[in-house]
Amino acid sequence: MATAIEAAGWEIRDGIVWRYRTGQVHSKRHLKPGWEAIVVGRKPLAESTVEGNIRKWGVGGFFAEAEKQRSDRWPENVMEVPKPSPAEKEGNKHPTVKPVELMRRLIRVSTQRGGIVLDPFLGSGTTAVAAVLEGRGCVGIEAIPRYVELARYRVAEAESYQEGDYQ
Repeated sequence: MATAIEAAGWEIRDGIVWRYRTGQVHSKRHLKPGWEAIVVGRKPLAESTVEGNIRKWGVGGFFAEAEKQRSDRWPENVMEVPKPSPAEKEGNKHPTVKPVELMRRLIRVSTQRGGIVLDPFLGSGTTAVAAVLEGRGCVGIEAIPRYVELARYRVAEAESYQEGDYQ
């Protein structure tokens, strides 16, 4: 994944671990999974420094202050968020549904309000839902038509919520 991101002309900005809790191990011969890797990429800086790029374009750095104000802690590159609940996954048949709260945290630390998020593997649209809820735009790419329709439905549903109403 990281190699493909760099080959497309993007820079790897960071690696983040999504730590979640799982149920019982189903085999004595395997380790219980408890995390997934997240690769954070960005377009190359147009200015000579991250600060200059943020001042001119509003992008390029992390915006940790916003997350610190929410939790009174500086964010880390390990994010502990439970897997989606059955209620959150209801009607969603995608095999790798991510929790909306995880994507909201990632969006808050990597973009500013009004910014645009790119998800090259949109799936059922969790990133797009989180972007709407956080006041960002989203460009999503998805090859499977049934997931495109599901993502459109979920985004329309998220757009109908008022601030703070989404569960």
